[in-house]
Amino acid sequence: MIRRTVRRRKAGFTLAELLVALVVICLLSTCVFLITRSAAGTFTRGEDVISANDLKSIALEYVRQELRTASAIMLTDDLEADGGELIKSGALLFSHGGRLYTADANVDGELPLDYPGGAGSAPLPSSARPFFAGEDAETNIYGNYDIEISFSPITNTMTGKTNSLKVTVAVYRSGEFMLEGSEVVDLINMRQENGEIKGAAGRYCFYAA
Repeated sequence: MIRRTVRRRKAGFTLAELLVALVVICLLSTCVFLITRSAAGTFTRGEDVISANDLKSIALEYVRQELRTASAIMLTDDLEADGGELIKSGALLFSHGGRLYTADANVDGELPLDYPGGAGSAPLPSSARPFFAGEDAETNIYGNYDIEISFSPITNTMTGKTNSLKVTVAVYRSGEFMLEGSEVVDLINMRQENGEIKGAAGRYCFYAA
């Protein structure tokens, strides 16, 4: 009788099997990494949007409270040409360098301008004061965000008078646009006195109580 000897295979993996396993592990690790990174990015983006939205709401609420009782509103987009004349009639509200500013009225029409960004940059009145831009977290609401504010008159379809004001606030983070919001301010005193907003849409709002 012829005996056949059967050799048992030693336990272990072949090189091919190890390579396949390594490829599968690499693919799974890559998938887990991409999913985790995407989730983290979405979470961070969500936090950024919430913070930007809070800043927008605070800025809009401040502007609304500041302007709602105004009896006169004058808008311009050219501070150099119109600022000296308009500052005689009221205080100034505007944004510059990502911050909200105000400047008091000056009956003498004095409104000296600085150019922090150099010649040709947007002017900044020397007397302007920034709002919500303190050195500590309690008084500085901006953080890593910037805002731009603009104003435009709203015509009342019933009376034909421009006695409501649309205020728009855009929020940016590191130069990237985040979101924009607007609010229509009903100018109570102006409406009662049958007054109207002077000027077209602009970045500078002069107002008088």
